[in-house]
Amino acid sequence: MGRPGQPDRLRLTGQLARPDETQETGAVRARPTIWNATADLKLRIPYFRSGRFPNLGFYAVGGAAMTWMKDVVLEDENKNFVFPDGSTRDAFGWNAGGGATFQLGHKREVFVEVRAINWMKSGFENGHQVPAIIGMNWY
Repeated sequence: MGRPGQPDRLRLTGQLARPDETQETGAVRARPTIWNATADLKLRIPYFRSGRFPNLGFYAVGGAAMTWMKDVVLEDENKNFVFPDGSTRDAFGWNAGGGATFQLGHKREVFVEVRAINWMKSGFENGHQVPAIIGMNWY
């Protein structure tokens, strides 16, 4: 682990999402698929450094995101729906968020993290996702 206030590590993450469509666009379309790959830095936040909460930690994350989407109904800059043609589209963007960790002993921790992922496709409104993750790290 890095020192508080210093970048801790470079992380590479992947995510698959299968969101439901709204009624107006989802009735006659396939269920969308969205893949994200992110590269970000994790920065420990120096909080609760006293002996009172020695196992609790907070961190911030942020970096680049690459998104691939299939069967997603997009909205252009004029607020018109653009229906999918069966091909996979890609878009570049960013991600930022934060989390909390709780140490469970030597080399194990439980974490909770929330990030915002935003991607920009030329000619379309920006897309957004907010994944919430609960997990465990082993070192």
